[in-house]
Amino acid sequence: MPNPTLLISDPSLQDANFTRTVLLIAEHNTDGALGFVLNKKLKQKLNDLIEFSHATPLPLYYGGPVKLDTLHFIHTRPDIIPEGKLVIDNIYWGGNFNTAVMAINDNLIEPNQIKLFVGYSGWEANQLETEIAEGSWIPHQASTPITFAANPTTLWKNTLLAMGGDYALLAHAPINPKLN
Repeated sequence: MPNPTLLISDPSLQDANFTRTVLLIAEHNTDGALGFVLNKKLKQKLNDLIEFSHATPLPLYYGGPVKLDTLHFIHTRPDIIPEGKLVIDNIYWGGNFNTAVMAINDNLIEPNQIKLFVGYSGWEANQLETEIAEGSWIPHQASTPITFAANPTTLWKNTLLAMGGDYALLAHAPINPKLN
């Protein structure tokens, strides 16, 4: 699987953490993989967290079921947020979080240039490859427009439709294909 990539959950994947999700893989190596769910927005905003009560009310996303007491972010502004790790093209993972919050509060970063995640999705060595081989995930190349899509609620369906062919057919699958 080329690094990095998006993972689109197959309609047959019934894990509640990943039903109809699109994930950005931020890191993938011999030790395993780490990524973030791009299309599960939480009700809470950044300023709802006590330690960021002074911050701009940016949306928070459910990054995955691992370490739900951690906050992660991806962005497209390495010129403002130093120390980020290049994921692909102009998408960076992490960096100096204090600088990021100050830049957000000073309106130097637009909401479509940063995404904040509570928790992350993780796989041990070879686990992700096994899940892809079993058909749980559909790999797709990551891009800035997909990663920072304006409407995350339709991201899963719209990504499959844009891929065309049999993938477009999957976009219309019922929530539980076993009931069809």
